[in-house]
Amino acid sequence: MNPLAEQECAEMEERARFLAEQRGDLEAALAQLHEVITGLDEHIESSFSEIFESAQRHFLGGHRVGVPRAKGSLSLTAAKPGGRAMARGDGESPKRGAMRSRGNKPLGIAIEVKFPNKSPRSLTLLFRREKAMTAIAFLFSLFLARPCPSIS
Repeated sequence: MNPLAEQECAEMEERARFLAEQRGDLEAALAQLHEVITGLDEHIESSFSEIFESAQRHFLGGHRVGVPRAKGSLSLTAAKPGGRAMARGDGESPKRGAMRSRGNKPLGIAIEVKFPNKSPRSLTLLFRREKAMTAIAFLFSLFLARPCPSIS
């Protein structure tokens, strides 16, 4: 018989108890972290939805001011399996959980503009002046949706 076996067994039991406490602490911390992540995701999605809807309204109105008789629209896009963006519909407003498509692939924003006597086009197919006016209208719509705080 080993005379130190009882002492080693007691040490190992103490070590096992310590490790079990540490594991419990880690699991509790992980659960709290998941709660924080879920709360942040919900806050981000609701903020994004509000800002997107507001920017969409301002873009429609603002684009008409910059270019008379022109019509612009913003829509959300989802990634296709091949990695290219796909529009989600005619100005469909985002819903809770809408920031991510299936498979948690991030969404983007598609800008489409119809100038007088031209067919509707995406931003990449516009001429320089048209791109510039559309970009300015988009920036103003973002600024009007979420103005910067004033500096005093």
